[in-house]
Amino acid sequence: MVLLEVTSDSSEEYDNVDKLDYYRTIPTLREDIIVSHRERRIIVHSRKADGEWTTKVAISGGRVPVDSVGAELVVDHVYRASTIL
Repeated sequence: MVLLEVTSDSSEEYDNVDKLDYYRTIPTLREDIIVSHRERRIIVHSRKADGEWTTKVAISGGRVPVDSVGAELVVDHVYRASTIL
């Protein structure tokens, strides 16, 4: 239902393009969440009921909903104990 990835130097472009295209072919996937290792940024790709995909981005100070599980990610809470390189 939900897939969560944290990027790395070697995977960031692949995670946001090719892998995302593949994940969108999984019929049960409702949301793909990508957490950047470079900056305080969370991207949530969500499949709507009609099959269309939407993208929401939250940066430092923001929050983004994860509707399929009835949750919300607060960017600064996700990154609170980490150091961004």
